[in-house]
Amino acid sequence: MQKFSSGTNSESPCDGSCIIDPKTDYCKSCFRTMNEIMEWLSFTYEQRKDVLKKVEARKLSEKNKSDKSHDEN
Repeated sequence: MQKFSSGTNSESPCDGSCIIDPKTDYCKSCFRTMNEIMEWLSFTYEQRKDVLKKVEARKLSEKNKSDKSHDEN
């Protein structure tokens, strides 16, 4: 994770390998939308926390989809 020194102590989930998945419109690495990525530095601490909550939910959703597809095979 990359830490920004903007005084908010909010860490970016970016690892520098952005690939936007056209099916979900999320980055395959950090699970943010292009808008969330572009606006990150201008977001307030609360906005960043909200995005990070969404990121965790998206990761869990993708994991559940992956687990289901493995169970079906």
